[in-house]
Amino acid sequence: MFNALNALRAYVRAPEPVPQAHFEPEQEKFLAHREAVVAAMVRVMGLVSSREYREEMRSAHARVQKANVAAKD
Repeated sequence: MFNALNALRAYVRAPEPVPQAHFEPEQEKFLAHREAVVAAMVRVMGLVSSREYREEMRSAHARVQKANVAAKD
């Protein structure tokens, strides 16, 4: 999560526009990690079932992997 956030910060501070092909995969990674953190917090509070939590974590993991593939292209 922090790596994606730091990359986004660097892109925002860049003196020249950053191509969307670089920005969007990092943004997607950050958003997926953020959703995983929220899912863990909600699970600890007992507001979702273990099954729902596992589904959310699988979804977040898949989004990060897809963004990693997009970042390599």
